[in-house]
Amino acid sequence: MEFIHEYGIVGLFFISFAAATILPFSSEAFLFGAVKAGLSKADIFWSASLGNFLGGVSCFYLGHLGKLSWCEKYLKISKGQINRWQNLIQSYGPGLAVLTWLPIIGDPLAVALGYFRCHPKFVFLTMYIGKAMRYVFVIWLANKL
Repeated sequence: MEFIHEYGIVGLFFISFAAATILPFSSEAFLFGAVKAGLSKADIFWSASLGNFLGGVSCFYLGHLGKLSWCEKYLKISKGQINRWQNLIQSYGPGLAVLTWLPIIGDPLAVALGYFRCHPKFVFLTMYIGKAMRYVFVIWLANKL
């Protein structure tokens, strides 16, 4: 709570950005704290959803830079695993980006969408929708509790 009082909406933006990368923490607790601290719900929504979206975009472009040899050498991901991800992404396309808000699979999914060169326009649209809807729900829940 002290973090929210000290850094406010700007701090929430950076927390939300970092939470959308491979860093293992959740922005929801900070968002909940911001609601309870009485910050503007509209400011909370825009700050958190934009920060989280831009973090997801950074994961997408990180994947876009990826190479098969790097995946095998540094991430210990086999060609078989990459082929499974490729089949999944080819089957469902950029619409999968709506799930990038999910814990554990969201960040690798954003990276995979970039790695397999999915169309950014559609990926970013569905990614933002998924992330924004999650924050609408968390703000609503925090307001009710």
